[in-house]
Amino acid sequence: MRRGRLGIVLSIFFVCFLMLRYKGYSSQIYRLLYATFDTVYSYDQSRPHFCCTVFQGGLGNLLFQYAFSYSIAKDRNLTLLVSKDELGQLQQVFQIPNTSFDERGHRVCRYSKKYEDKFDVGYDSSILAVSNNTDLHFEGYFQSWVYWRDYDDDLRQQIQFHPQVLTQAKRLLAEALGSLGKISREVTLVGIHVRRGDMITNDYFKNYGYNVADEKYLATAMKYIRDRVKGDIVYVVCSNDMVWTKKAIKDPNAVFINGTKREYDMAALTLCDHFIMTVGTFGWWTGFLARGIIIYYDMPFRPGTPLAKNWASDYKETFFYPGWIGMR
Repeated sequence: MRRGRLGIVLSIFFVCFLMLRYKGYSSQIYRLLYATFDTVYSYDQSRPHFCCTVFQGGLGNLLFQYAFSYSIAKDRNLTLLVSKDELGQLQQVFQIPNTSFDERGHRVCRYSKKYEDKFDVGYDSSILAVSNNTDLHFEGYFQSWVYWRDYDDDLRQQIQFHPQVLTQAKRLLAEALGSLGKISREVTLVGIHVRRGDMITNDYFKNYGYNVADEKYLATAMKYIRDRVKGDIVYVVCSNDMVWTKKAIKDPNAVFINGTKREYDMAALTLCDHFIMTVGTFGWWTGFLARGIIIYYDMPFRPGTPLAKNWASDYKETFFYPGWIGMR
């Protein structure tokens, strides 16, 4: 009965819409009627319910937001909506499938109730205490593997590099090893990603509370792996501050991959046997896609700063992935 009434209402609006457009009435009336169509559509019980998330930030942030949104949509049987621009950034690198590009669905989400996480890093259980059988609109960074732990295998299948990205990464690795007269099958590769850049050059970020890993951490992490791996080791290093990094890592078996695209760096690091990250979501996802021993810097913020408030108190369990090793 409700669908029948809705159909009649829609038919009336559609006829009025055509008449107004044909007779050349003002654009204001046209926009008002168009908005009314969206209002009617939002109450259509036959339409799908949507899951929308505001996507923002770099590659690592986008991956966290996608993983969170995907899991919510799967869990609640919702239609996942991701804008073409943000999804396109991910699909240029990974084999992530298309989501819905329903423009009306995007408008419905825009005006529906928005849910925001309490903190950016770590698990916020309250964010999932939302209504069922309705549109869901989220804003935040949702940086916790706990949100999507039931869909870990699904996401690993989707977040695979395109073949052309892997081909370029393998070429970079081969060239780097060639500079030492070595080949990959004869050595153990240990990837290292050093994130510094704006975290130390930008006054806002420094005052906000970002910490960066120092030389001591890198030396400790490298020694940890060296003590547990037999044979020849080559350290494959990527960084957005290569001047500092080359001074900090002086091992004769270190090679530095510099000036490439971010996806090539990430893919090359995931091809290594073990991985050492410093800070940042780029390093986190590299660790997630890598193998072997994964080491992380366990003090990525300064206590008492504004940034510290955005980290859950149990971030070492709910942000860093199980099995990873924290050091400082």
